[in-house]
Amino acid sequence: VKNRKHEYMNRMAVGVFAVEDGSVDTDDLQEEGLPPGKVVVYRQGSTPPRVISPTHVPSEFSQEEEKLLNEFVMISGVSEVTTYSQVPSNVASGTAISLLLEQDDTRIALTADSLRECIKRIGKHVLRLYRQYAKVPRVKRITGENGEVEIASFCAGNIDSEDIVFDTVSDIEDTLSARRAMVYDLLKLGLFADENGKLSTSTKARIFEILGFGNWEDGRNNDEMHRKKALKENMDMLKKVVPCDFYDDHAIHIAEHVRMCVSSKCTQNKALRDRVAEHIAKHTELLGFKDNVNLLESKLEKGTDNERQTN
Repeated sequence: VKNRKHEYMNRMAVGVFAVEDGSVDTDDLQEEGLPPGKVVVYRQGSTPPRVISPTHVPSEFSQEEEKLLNEFVMISGVSEVTTYSQVPSNVASGTAISLLLEQDDTRIALTADSLRECIKRIGKHVLRLYRQYAKVPRVKRITGENGEVEIASFCAGNIDSEDIVFDTVSDIEDTLSARRAMVYDLLKLGLFADENGKLSTSTKARIFEILGFGNWEDGRNNDEMHRKKALKENMDMLKKVVPCDFYDDHAIHIAEHVRMCVSSKCTQNKALRDRVAEHIAKHTELLGFKDNVNLLESKLEKGTDNERQTN
């Protein structure tokens, strides 16, 4: 309909000429038309060429165009709120707008389910290919936060049904604004706070990451750096014995190593479990030594303060 409408408008702009048979050179008139300043030579005694007066664009074009646009909107399954970001004139309450948005989500849910099924099938084929051909350990370079580069190796034996998790969260409902609103509600309820009613540094960093602001706390988040170091030690202990460093945050390392020790990897591998348990024992020993040093330093400081007060 749009093409027909444009053809009609082009015909109106260019013009349609009426000439008497044999009065002018029609070939020249078809090629050049009647540009401004053109001298038209026609046969003496005949009627000069004239432009047929154009008519207005029929209203049926606009009516049919509007009708087709409404049909496309109806077929797409979304309302004016989603299509044009405009609220219908007969809708004024927030509840009605929310219902319209829910109806739009319901209508396009089938399309979203088809997309998820497509991604799931692609992942299935990728895993099958790795399972079939990745017999030799493959090395993959992974770039993490702040440009940190890590090397990970895997083979076909590392991929099984327990390593696959299906995400059941709808991508339509899980928008950034909805996620932020949910996090704000949880913060008001105090569900992220610890037993002392405060937010830990790692929790703050995680909340910033969920909100989509990036890891703002990463610059001064030593706990997160120690946790990443502990996770790297867990990967290294799969193959060899890893020594403890005196500058480690032993409490964080012990928590991550204990999580590794109770996982299925350690329960099925006695040698790995022994290595992790020995590593945890070293951290515990260093943690006790560090606590004793801190206690001794505090006693010395108190003794010094008492001497100053006596003097």
